[in-house]
Amino acid sequence: MIGVGTILKIKRYLTIIIVLLITLLVSLISNGTQEIQKANYELFTVDRIKEGYHLFTNKDENFIVNTYISKLSFEENEEIDIFSTLEYIGKKKSVQIWSVGHSYFNHNIFDGSINYHKNIVLTILTTTRLIKGETYILPFIKEGSYTDDPKDEFWKKYYTEKELKLPSGNYTFTASTGFSLDEDLKEHVNLENKFKVSVQ
Repeated sequence: MIGVGTILKIKRYLTIIIVLLITLLVSLISNGTQEIQKANYELFTVDRIKEGYHLFTNKDENFIVNTYISKLSFEENEEIDIFSTLEYIGKKKSVQIWSVGHSYFNHNIFDGSINYHKNIVLTILTTTRLIKGETYILPFIKEGSYTDDPKDEFWKKYYTEKELKLPSGNYTFTASTGFSLDEDLKEHVNLENKFKVSVQ
């Protein structure tokens, strides 16, 4: 006859085994998801290039920045599809970059008087490691805020909508790096893609 102590030990071992199996399963699913996401990103980029997206590029000895936009002339309130990619092409296997705030890359839109993309500037110093040969997808994400002033009704709608839509006008789009190669932020990397977009 099995004693109570033995039964408790068996239950404890079974619990440990179940926890380990769950941890292993979650890890495998997570790794699989990351691989799927990476593959989707690559497919996503290739598909967009095939669809005839305009490409703007800039590089130095360590990095290459590509910016893709669906077209350069839009109708008013038509969705503007834009994203960038960043790749480390230097001599090391990876590189550590430093930036102030949560983003090391910026997309800006300017019509000559109004900045339609107001970057949120944080004073927190953050670091990111880029792996050589990996392409990092940098989608356009709206940043900024609006007040309850009735004059800000446009901005309320602008920031509420996920899609990028602009009123008629001529705009300068800028996609640029916002990081340094050192913690003191002295070795700043300046790579920028700038181009004109019209909205009728």
